[in-house]
Amino acid sequence: MRPSPVLQPFIEWFWAICPDQYVREQHHELMHSQGGLGLLFNWGDKLESTYGHYQPSVSLESVQLCSRKITLTGNIQAFGILFRPGGAFPFFDIPMHELTCVDQLQSRHLSLLHDQLADIPTFAGKVRRTESWLTSLLHQDYRQLFTVPALLKLINDHQGQLSIQQIARRSYLSERKLERIFKQKVGISPKKYSRLVRLHQVRTVLKQSTLTLADISHLTGFYDQAHFNREFMKIVGMTPGEYLSR
Repeated sequence: MRPSPVLQPFIEWFWAICPDQYVREQHHELMHSQGGLGLLFNWGDKLESTYGHYQPSVSLESVQLCSRKITLTGNIQAFGILFRPGGAFPFFDIPMHELTCVDQLQSRHLSLLHDQLADIPTFAGKVRRTESWLTSLLHQDYRQLFTVPALLKLINDHQGQLSIQQIARRSYLSERKLERIFKQKVGISPKKYSRLVRLHQVRTVLKQSTLTLADISHLTGFYDQAHFNREFMKIVGMTPGEYLSR
């Protein structure tokens, strides 16, 4: 579900996994990183992930550089918030590269919110309560804190193919200042964010195009197909061919 207009600049979407029945057979979901931080509220069994697990509590999903597989089985009752890249900073006012543990957010009454959401039966109701909590946290001077949209748009408009020097020059920033802004407000470097954007474009083209892999590698700015395959494997965890045949 998309957020209300006031939160749309910061939140990508709210989501929930609440099947009506106990899930007996394992089901796997491949989750691709878009460069945003996430919060996951779990009231069911432990959820297994490529990079760990989510206990029945609140979990912080820091900005991931690689795709991850989540295994769904048993009693599943989960609800989550996916922030846009850089979108969490105006709420928590913590440097995103230093935010690694949900305990750093406990002063924001996350445990209380977890318990309140457990008592709300509908997805829409959970979203309304969460939006109220988020609105109460939104920094009054968020327009000064939320300075990354233009930088993100520049990278996205060029499908992650600009060099750091080009991004800095077009943004009238020094490379050092650019790196500092990204680390503080997005949580990763502009180079790593650009890589995620480029791989998102690759996955889109793979799904929608009849081009050969060699043509796609050239179209999306890779040196050659070998470089394309290595980068895809590093981020997604499988080759482009394996991704297409899933």
